[in-house]
Amino acid sequence: MSCANCNKVFIEKPNHSGYYRYSLENSLPCGDESARNILVNITGSQLTPVPNKRQGQFLCPECWSKLNDTAKYQKAVNEFWKRTDNDTYIAQKRRLTLTPGKSPLKKFGRISSPLQKRKSSKSLFTKKGTQATKWDHIITAIRARQYRRAIKGLYGATKGSKRSFIEITKQIVRKEISELLHSDTGNSFPLFQKVNIPNLETFSWDEALTKLQDSCPLLYNALKGAMTSKQCENSLVKGKYVNLKPKIGTVAALILHFKAPRNASFLPTLFSIQFWRGGLKRELIKQLAHTGICKGYDTTLVAVDNISSDFDSAAVVCKEKIEGQFRNAPVAELRQHEAANPDLRFAMAATMQNIEDEIVEPSSSTENINNDNLDDNLDDTIPYALGESDSDDGDDHEILEESSDDSNVIPVDEDLSLSDEDIAEIDSETEEVEEQEIAHPGFTMCWDNVGKKVTTRNPSEDKKNMYLNIALGYIGVNRVQTTHLDWEVNCELKKAVNLSPGIFVPNAKDTENLENRMKVIVSRIITRHLRWFNRHLDPSSTQGAITIYENLQRYIPSVREKPYTAIVFGDGLSCERGNDAHRARCNGLNPWERLEGCEPAVQEFHKEMLLLQDYYDEFFKGSSAADRGTLSHLKNIFNYRQVKSDISDNFNHAWELMCLTTEGYVCLLAMNLLDMKSANDRPNSAPEQIENSSNDDRAQYLHSVSTAIVKELWHHLDLDPLQFDDNSEPDRYCCGEETEEDVILWSGAKLFTWRTVPLYLRWFGSG
Repeated sequence: MSCANCNKVFIEKPNHSGYYRYSLENSLPCGDESARNILVNITGSQLTPVPNKRQGQFLCPECWSKLNDTAKYQKAVNEFWKRTDNDTYIAQKRRLTLTPGKSPLKKFGRISSPLQKRKSSKSLFTKKGTQATKWDHIITAIRARQYRRAIKGLYGATKGSKRSFIEITKQIVRKEISELLHSDTGNSFPLFQKVNIPNLETFSWDEALTKLQDSCPLLYNALKGAMTSKQCENSLVKGKYVNLKPKIGTVAALILHFKAPRNASFLPTLFSIQFWRGGLKRELIKQLAHTGICKGYDTTLVAVDNISSDFDSAAVVCKEKIEGQFRNAPVAELRQHEAANPDLRFAMAATMQNIEDEIVEPSSSTENINNDNLDDNLDDTIPYALGESDSDDGDDHEILEESSDDSNVIPVDEDLSLSDEDIAEIDSETEEVEEQEIAHPGFTMCWDNVGKKVTTRNPSEDKKNMYLNIALGYIGVNRVQTTHLDWEVNCELKKAVNLSPGIFVPNAKDTENLENRMKVIVSRIITRHLRWFNRHLDPSSTQGAITIYENLQRYIPSVREKPYTAIVFGDGLSCERGNDAHRARCNGLNPWERLEGCEPAVQEFHKEMLLLQDYYDEFFKGSSAADRGTLSHLKNIFNYRQVKSDISDNFNHAWELMCLTTEGYVCLLAMNLLDMKSANDRPNSAPEQIENSSNDDRAQYLHSVSTAIVKELWHHLDLDPLQFDDNSEPDRYCCGEETEEDVILWSGAKLFTWRTVPLYLRWFGSG
């Protein structure tokens, strides 16, 4: 692809991300006019799009710069036309306007007249013609029903149209907010509701933003466009995990709060409560309240009191439920019938819901509690109220089996000595009880005194330190049914000695569960402290190495039923363990059992540290701290106090100092070779226009600079002293043959003779 003016081929950007070019539709830096409109005013002809949009619609950076200069300086017009090639798109358009009836010299003479230099920026393009062209485009877009293009052109046509567009937008936003505040739907708007537990549970950002979009579409889309990009406009999720819905909703809530502080105070009140719970100071809350982010300190305390006003709703509901079930006849009949048929108690207890597994939803007040709905879930503490549950109790036998695991009821497998008729009767009675109601399990209460010392910052006669005595209590719902038992103290109570021992002594199932639990606890203790029982093998042992090599063999290819030999790198100790594993399996029946295919080889994992230690042994000397440019001197200059001669003490700082020194000396040598005074200067030896050259030219120049630097530092090994003639000296090695001559044996500085050994010297000891 080439330039539409000079026909120069565009330079491709790195990583094939595009070309260095500018579209005719882009606006010039000097003004709001696009390049196409400026060319229309210069040439006097319309530049219509070509069939292929990739040709004739872009300018190179040089032509773009010259075209930008035409809007500032009149002399740049001639330089721009000098670059125009005769066969290009712009040259053809220019020739169409230069008809014989018109004198181009007169036209260009008028444009480039030296008398109009001061008025060039205003008179370069005819204002009337430019605006007429803009309005024609806007009218054409409206007729074609291209409203987005028309509104965009109207917004940037003139200053007056832009100002009017902004005024209309403000009026529409004000009207939308006003209608939302005064409409009937505003009462149900999520951001206008009161702060209480039920509203907090039902609040949803999706619902809030949906209603905001329906009531204030312009405000919503303005906030959406300000916080999102085109990629995340629909999903409202930035990246992978950042949800933009709370952010858009928060900004909208603050805007509505500024307009109506009393009605739209839901979110600022929540912020105030969170600040108060986080221990924010009173003065800081007051300062934030002035910005509208939260409410004042006193208003915050009122909101906290309103939320905690029904803190005992769960306790009140428990009370009302128990009172209601004792007022109902079926429950009383159930209690009376229990003495005659105790097995019904277990069937009834089996149908009770597991309170621990249910999610309790707090209630707004105690007045709206339905006493008839007795299967509501209860929480273990007071500050939460009751919630409704739609879960089904399911089959009685399944629940009974599940409850038997917790040893709360008699297991199904045990023999209850009941006939089929008795079981059928119990089932029918259980179904009748379920149809009526399920009794409340009951509760217990617990309390204790709590003391709190309140310290006054500035003590006086009126303000002194106080010690508050508070009682804290809670109600716990029973896990086992207790309300069906006798709760009144009367003379008919049985003595403990008259009860059967089975009530006090654990049954066989309880004993078995306790034994199994103790076995698990003992197993955990053994595996935690005794290494042999640990499920993790020790890799430093032979058995651990065998296990590791067996796992590595899974990835060894099989070639003709034999393992393909692969190198297994490791440090010195790992290779020793690998050799021990091979020796332990040397009697295997096949190559796989002998661990063949995995050949251990030493791969030192600390080569970097060893090499760096060699560098420091050579260049890091404490006595050279006063010598400028040494490693010890640079350590003191750049404050690397942790660096020592033994780099194992602090490897990271030693590595950073070596990197700093190496890079610094390389840059210093480069500046000396290129005659640069500072790091920001241009090299004097750099070719002309190298900045605007192609990537290949710049890369070639960089390669030449790097080659020159390496050439200055490279050391060539002199091999001449290492070369010698093999026959230049007599053979000083043993011939390896036995002779009858005496041989010198050296051991502990003693001389021996021996006739039947080869001709070589044996050294024993250090001599």
